Amino acid sequence: LSSNSLVEDAKKLLAGIDKELAEFDKGVEEAKAKVANAKEDRAKIEAKTKKYQTIIDMFKEEEAKK
Repeated sequence: LSSNSLVEDAKKLLAGIDKELAEFDKGVEEAKAKVANAKEDRAKIEAKTKKYQTIIDMFKEEEAKK
């Protein structure tokens, strides 16, 4: 193998590692955003739970009255 082909192979490997690092960094940033919004996002989900539980309870009360 010539030194030129070794350099080209190393450049390809380096480009792959650079891409992997960029994807990793993107994942970290996405995770940070999720953590930053975690309380708000959880509150939204809990609100849905309460909403549907209220509906269930209303129907149960109606059934109990019958």
